[in-house]
Amino acid sequence: MHTYKTLFASTLLIAFSASTGCVFPEVVTEDGTSGDETSGAGTDDGDDGHDSNADGDDAASKPGGGESTDDGGESTDDGEFTDDGESTDGGESTDGGESTDGGESTDGGESTGGESTGGESTDGGESTGGESCAEGWGDCDDDPADCETDLTTLTSCGVCDKACDYAGGTNECVAGMCQATVTIDELEDVTITATQPDTNLHDGITLNLDAWPSPNQLFYIRWELPEIPALAAVISANMVFDCFNTGGNVRVKRVETDWVAEEVTYNDQPQVNGEILYRVPDQFGEVLVPFDTALAAWQGGEPNYGLRIGTNNSAGITFHSSEAAPLDGNAPYVEIQFEY
Repeated sequence: MHTYKTLFASTLLIAFSASTGCVFPEVVTEDGTSGDETSGAGTDDGDDGHDSNADGDDAASKPGGGESTDDGGESTDDGEFTDDGESTDGGESTDGGESTDGGESTDGGESTGGESTGGESTDGGESTGGESCAEGWGDCDDDPADCETDLTTLTSCGVCDKACDYAGGTNECVAGMCQATVTIDELEDVTITATQPDTNLHDGITLNLDAWPSPNQLFYIRWELPEIPALAAVISANMVFDCFNTGGNVRVKRVETDWVAEEVTYNDQPQVNGEILYRVPDQFGEVLVPFDTALAAWQGGEPNYGLRIGTNNSAGITFHSSEAAPLDGNAPYVEIQFEY
């Protein structure tokens, strides 16, 4: 009965509106449908801009919806622009350009946030900080337009104005680091032998090693250490001998008491550290005998009294001595290489 009353009242209102030309508000029935829906017209598809409350498409009932309430545009909340453009927060610009926060500029250009200022510049040029120079080259004149300096030279090694200028040796620039090689050819050496226990053999042109009897022959050798920079890293430290008679391993010990080459004999020889620093296989020709462990001790404050060279083989080993240089040029020398 209540429904019939409502329909009757609606009929009277419609008739009165038609006769008077007045427009009344839309009547909504109890089931939530508008009076327009009773006419059978498809108003809920959004074509006429008036969607029903029931399907949730109307902008009034769905403020975050995706369809425009005015001209069929697109909403401001789902990334679409309100005047057929594109949204200000969905990554597209407000004027057809690209967004300020999506990586593209607001005027269709390049973004100030998408492309970093450390890579390419904001004006299409080259970066002042992101674009690095080619390997081995540097910008040393504060002109970002060029990389004019060769960083593999002795005046700029690895970085601008880093000079490889160690005065006591030969300098190189290797992989961006300065390397120096120091060669020392002024050495003191002397052989001692149990068969002549009180004889000084300093003037001999050979350095002899023999373990029979135990031991029969060995020699002492030393040199003045060069000035090595405090922060330098030693790469290698070797004594270089010319061997012309081979017969066993070479054994090296660090000397702990002072001595004079012209005075040392088998019965009056300096004391050595009991530790065997190196065992070097013997060979003909050039023989490298390392002493980097001894060098580290000397750099650490231990006195440099040189090294004693021996062998554990009775077949005998013979090197040229420092006195052999005037004769054949095969005298021993020391070579130290370090990085600084």
